[in-house]
Amino acid sequence: MIVDSRNWVWTGTLWVRMSGTAGGAVIVSTSGSAAVAAADNMANPTASQMLDYNFVYDGATWDRWQGTSVAGAGNVAEQLAPGAEDNTNGIYAYQWKPLAVSTYCPTRFVDFAANATLNVKATAGNVFSLACHNINGAARFIQLHNTATVPGGGAVPLFSFLVPTGAQTLVGTDFFTASGVNFSTGIAFAFSTTEGTYTAGVATDQFTTVLYK
Repeated sequence: MIVDSRNWVWTGTLWVRMSGTAGGAVIVSTSGSAAVAAADNMANPTASQMLDYNFVYDGATWDRWQGTSVAGAGNVAEQLAPGAEDNTNGIYAYQWKPLAVSTYCPTRFVDFAANATLNVKATAGNVFSLACHNINGAARFIQLHNTATVPGGGAVPLFSFLVPTGAQTLVGTDFFTASGVNFSTGIAFAFSTTEGTYTAGVATDQFTTVLYK
């Protein structure tokens, strides 16, 4: 028996000769559309089925782009250095970068023995920390009020902190948090002889500093 060494393809019913060109190239079906060269920014191209699939170039070969079955989302490899994050626990490493600008810094308010109460900020703001030195012979209270002006006698503070006689009380971000506590109307300080309401103390008995934004 003589075996025909020429190339044939099976159509599902019979064997037919494989078509080619005069240059010896095999003609391949392109699923009903002409093959085109892949290029960037192709606007609605008529492409073969092969070109319709997403491939990514790894620097040496073209590989199929892996994805998920949920809305066709593609998987993206992170480029962070291995030491920069803890993916298991969702933790990222970071380092504070000091900047000699006021953009990210709080604003400083001071009242050194001038007023028993004063407006710190007449609009909404955040308080990050405060300090008060009481030189009176009795305990006093440093208060923060949510107001755009100054608190009147009997006003209820948002915060009230004890300042023992001759001592200084410092309240920092361990209490106010790194983001600060928001005052929706405004910020005012008050040096008071009572804890739950404002009763004016002697202005010259206090030295107060508030850091806010």
